[in-house]
Amino acid sequence: MKNKTAGKEIKNILSSVKQMVLCTCKQNKPWAATVIFAFDENFNLYFFSSAERRHSKEIVGNDAVAGAIASEHKKGLYEPVHLGLQFEGVCKLVSAEEAGVAYELYRKQHPRITEFHERKDARRELYKIRVSTFVVFDTSKKKMRQEIKWRS
Repeated sequence: MKNKTAGKEIKNILSSVKQMVLCTCKQNKPWAATVIFAFDENFNLYFFSSAERRHSKEIVGNDAVAGAIASEHKKGLYEPVHLGLQFEGVCKLVSAEEAGVAYELYRKQHPRITEFHERKDARRELYKIRVSTFVVFDTSKKKMRQEIKWRS
């Protein structure tokens, strides 16, 4: 792990939030979609999506993605702490070799997935984002915004 302190902060946010906004782009037209995600120990992000969804189609032509993950805020600026992550990375369908392990990882974090997707669906509907950069946003810290190059 690049930075143990940053890794703990990232894990804390990923563990406490279940949805992310995924951003894709095609022909200079950006798109944002909300997806439910899971993560592994290397902070790769996983989500299920039909191949017919706009973001899935755009990933086929352009695998560069970005996104945001934020803790829920009901009071706006009156919240004592604002936590969030922004990220960029590369997104692809999971490989045949990793599909079973990735499905089980997702199922452990989201047991109800079995109501919507079977293990065999993983190869054609489970995506993996290999994050290259995280930006941690935490208003409780003196340095509220910290950019972390996760992978090159």
